[in-house]
Amino acid sequence: MSLTADLTSADVTTLRAIYDPWQWSAETARIRLPKSRTPMDLATRPFLRDVYRDMAPEIVVMKGAQMGFSTTAIVRATWMLTTFACTVIYTFPTQKDVSKYTQGRINPIIRGSQYLLDRIIDVDSVMQKQFVVAAPGMLEAAKHSRGEAAGAPRSTIYFSGSSTPNDAVTIDGDLLIHDEEDLSNPKIIEQFESRLDASRFQWKFRLSTPRIPGAGIDRVFAETDKRRWLVRCPGCNAEFEMGFPDGPQGYSNVEPDPTGWDDRRWEIWDEAGQPAKYVCHRCHHELSGHDRAMGRWVAERPASGRAHGYAISQLSAPWISARRVLNRKRKATWEADFWNLVVGIPWEEGTNAMTAEALIARQDQTRPMAVNGVGCSLGVDVGARMHFVVGTSQNGKPVTLAFGAVSGFPDLDDLMRRYGVSQAVIDAAPEEHATREWARKWNPRTIDTAQDVKVWRCAYSTPKPGQSAMIVWNEKTQLVTVPRTETLSRSAAELLSARQLPRYEPGHPGWVEYLLHHKNSKKIPIFVEGLVDAKIIDHFEWHEIGPDHLFHAGTYEMIAREAPHGQVVPTRGLISLKRTQERSAGLEIPGERHADGKAPWRG
Repeated sequence: MSLTADLTSADVTTLRAIYDPWQWSAETARIRLPKSRTPMDLATRPFLRDVYRDMAPEIVVMKGAQMGFSTTAIVRATWMLTTFACTVIYTFPTQKDVSKYTQGRINPIIRGSQYLLDRIIDVDSVMQKQFVVAAPGMLEAAKHSRGEAAGAPRSTIYFSGSSTPNDAVTIDGDLLIHDEEDLSNPKIIEQFESRLDASRFQWKFRLSTPRIPGAGIDRVFAETDKRRWLVRCPGCNAEFEMGFPDGPQGYSNVEPDPTGWDDRRWEIWDEAGQPAKYVCHRCHHELSGHDRAMGRWVAERPASGRAHGYAISQLSAPWISARRVLNRKRKATWEADFWNLVVGIPWEEGTNAMTAEALIARQDQTRPMAVNGVGCSLGVDVGARMHFVVGTSQNGKPVTLAFGAVSGFPDLDDLMRRYGVSQAVIDAAPEEHATREWARKWNPRTIDTAQDVKVWRCAYSTPKPGQSAMIVWNEKTQLVTVPRTETLSRSAAELLSARQLPRYEPGHPGWVEYLLHHKNSKKIPIFVEGLVDAKIIDHFEWHEIGPDHLFHAGTYEMIAREAPHGQVVPTRGLISLKRTQERSAGLEIPGERHADGKAPWRG
């Protein structure tokens, strides 16, 4: 049955209940996904079925990446274009995305369906495509005529970017589809809304991985009936949304709990033959892919008249293993990427993550400050004083042994000898000549092998968009170049999840300074120019709101542990200061000296 434009509003309402886009795609159009030889099915994505069949005027999807909802949007568009005489406007974040997506995703789907090929006028057109709405016997004549004159109306889909005012096409539409809305310009999205004013349908389909809380798809989803995919445990019959540690659910359905894990503990877990798995947080019953897939959508606030909202994470995808999820969390350069793309929730990137409470939790209450050691790593931030952090690796876990500040390079020499430093990284600026000379003193020989480099000078870099964010070790110049934002993010993540700190008494001056220097360094979002109010992020940057030297010194110490051919070994024979709070802070204690006559270090 083909439908013409001669429909009343009552007809449209009736047809919403009759027509089934999913049945149409599987049985009528027999749509095949790219690289698939058979018509698409929902065996691995049963959570899509209700979304395919939902005839609500507005559908909002907040989801993890690669869940199949973009294909759902394409099917919704082609179903409507070949069923009704209508206009569809399909937006992507930029015009570049239009060409990439239509050629890489939409054209292959059309070519894989004879039903669509029989009705489309020009497959290869990038910015728009036109379809004939006609019975099979009229198709050939309609495709080679003006369409309307032959009694066969046509439908048109327009593809557009949504980042600049020029993108807002002045075409009236019946269905708006906004793909990856959070990367789009919200002002342009709002302009597209007026394109539905003259339509009897006024349908909208909005989908995106979320970015910032309270903005973009998160703001739109908040106005819907907020449906969530609930999984039922076969062990205890509990029904719940899949959760990840530190997520909004307050529980975890992933084992092992990755909080505080480092690479070595992960390796031990694997070697013990204990694969990562999904479990019920109540009875600990293991959840199979089938269990996670065979859930149901439940609305938080069912009410007539609301848009239908769907929220789901990759944890409910049966083809995504728990190991893969944990590895994504472990290896994420940007913390927000994991929460946005995997868990499918908005996440404001760590602007206030290094709180006093978080750092206090990293203290090892059994271990005070160490005054010497063997085979340690040293990080130094250069300024009016030389702020330093001494660390090592114990059983694969990063451990901070001491931190503080000294007055100059002779004191750094003392630290190098006292801790048996095998690798040190010092800020190359602002005293470039002095740091170069100090590095040469500790690297006196002609550099034939990497082992000769004990002191590296460090320079931050800012890779351009599209460039690889790599650490570059130049043994000839003794310079290591690191991507600033990515490295500081990784240092903060290590500090908050894996690095152990020595014990301090609350209120101690050395500890207060350490807390202050980390609280003063903030990772903040940089928004697209002119879109600050809408919170459309361009990128993130680290900014200091006060002295943050110890944060950078700790970052340099982390880099030193990773130096090529590094010889950092677990510490042994450490001597701990136990007498006073001043000792545990690393401040000079009047009248106290080591055997060599030198003070421990000066604050």
